[in-house]
Parts: sequence; C-alpha cells; structure tokens
Amino acid sequence: MSGFAILSGSANTELARGIAKQMGVELGKIKIEKFPDQETYIRLEEEVENKTVFIVQPTCTPANEHIVELLLIADAAKRAKARKIIGVIPYFGYARQDRIVKKGEPVSAQLFAGLLRKAGVNEVIAMDLHSSAVEKFLKPETHLHALPKIQSYLERKKAKKHLHALPVIASYLKKKKLKELVVVSPDLGALKNATEQARVLNA
Repeated sequence: MSGFAILSGSANTELARGIAKQMGVELGKIKIEKFPDQETYIRLEEEVENKTVFIVQPTCTPANEHIVELLLIADAAKRAKARKIIGVIPYFGYARQDRIVKKGEPVSAQLFAGLLRKAGVNEVIAMDLHSSAVEKFLKPETHLHALPKIQSYLERKKAKKHLHALPVIASYLKKKKLKELVVVSPDLGALKNATEQARVLNA
C-alpha cells in the first residue's frame, strides 16, 4: 500500500482521517497557511513522487477558498511528480451551474472541471452530482468512482460511477414509516433523482 498517499485540504480533515483509517494508513502531511493578503500557501510535506495521490477536499462553504486549496494541492502534487492525482470531492461545487439559463452567464461547472484537469487531477471521486451534464464535463479526461470504493479501485483498477446517497436516505426514511410521503425536487436538474427516490419509497 506504499504506492499511494492520502492528502487533505482544510474543508473536512475529519473525513480524510476517517478514509485514511479505513485504508490503514496515516494521513499525508501538508502545510496550509495564509499570507498576510489572505492568499493561500500550500506545501506538501509528504513524498508523493510516483505515487497515486488522493486529495480529500469537498468544496463546501467557503466554496471558493476550498476550491483554490484543492487546485493548489493538486498542482503541488503534479510538480512533485505524482503518478496519478485523484480528487475526492463528495460535494462538487458549482455543479448546479451546469448550463446557461440567462444570457451572459458562465457554465461554472464546466469551468471548474477544466480547472481540475489543468491543475493535474486525473480522476474524480464524487457523490450525488447535480446532473448528467456535470459527469460529461468530467469525462473522458477524468473518471468517476464511488467514494467508499477506494480500496476496490486500488485492487481492480476499474472505473465506477459516482455514488448516490439514495440507498442510505431511503433506508432511513423507510425505518421512520412515514405516511403520505412526498418527494420534491428543488429544480429541474434534480428531478431525475427525486423521481427515483419517490419510486424507491413508494411515494
């Protein structure tokens, strides 16, 4: 298992430690500081040359700060000659901005996917992406794997679809034995997922 390293940004170090513990390894050492002007400073204190590097960094609030951290860690790993860089991004920021609704808007999800590739991220492990459009932005240059399948990935080297939370949510709600349950989609992009939840829950 010496052929890989697990690194973490500041977004969710507890998750990263949990993953490392499940894998039976120590979380890689990394220095993250702020310059006086609030720019982010990154320094890898872990040898990653010729290793597969997993960067655990959901892009939760503050999203922009965590995205920059992720990109800088990936760039540092690339320049340190990592063999492969895999972004573990359970919450994939800007995913809802996957199309132009009004003239003058960016397609932010596509831009973020492009920045990941530019920074050196080869593959992405994601959970419940907002729409199939985001998957297309990540492919074919990057691939999606299920979050808890890192061990299987190392053993089999086979790509997985991104993981959905539906089985966990459905199991929880079924135990509640709620009556007249209704599933509501917050927008058009989540309609497919909401419809599947309704089917599973007989709602």
